[in-house]
Amino acid sequence: MSAHHSGNLSRVDRDGDGFVDSAVTFTLSVDGKGLPLSNWKGRLFSDDTTKNWTPVRAISGLSGYEVLVQGKERRKGLFRVLDVNLSGRINGRSKWLSDDRALKKNWEDLFGDVIQVDGILGLEKDTDGDGFLDDADVYLMPSSDGPVTLKNDDGKALSDNS
Repeated sequence: MSAHHSGNLSRVDRDGDGFVDSAVTFTLSVDGKGLPLSNWKGRLFSDDTTKNWTPVRAISGLSGYEVLVQGKERRKGLFRVLDVNLSGRINGRSKWLSDDRALKKNWEDLFGDVIQVDGILGLEKDTDGDGFLDDADVYLMPSSDGPVTLKNDDGKALSDNS
């Protein structure tokens, strides 16, 4: 799966989430083609038919695709991973996990910074004890209110490249 596709614009995934943008049903973007997400009966999914979840990101897996979904309504704040075969059929799913447990399972390492959107993959950590969070693109310091970005006098974030 790729974020860059050619051909029919209706099959394009411009935001890189692994889904065809503006599709009526949840459709994986695979090599410039759309692959609708379905259950074993062939039922397709859309925002109108899924009251408890919405897809966040799809990636290639060992035997098909993995789709991270975020709960909504009574499942708000929870995440799960769907196992999807090469035909787009959901063959399995994980348990619903809180954002903290999803981070501990390293789901952000697989799907990107989409569970706790903070510029850091996974749990915030300062394993080397230098006072800055590890694996961030910019200098981030931990705080009880979440990471704090170190900025210069012009308000631009500082990094190894600045």
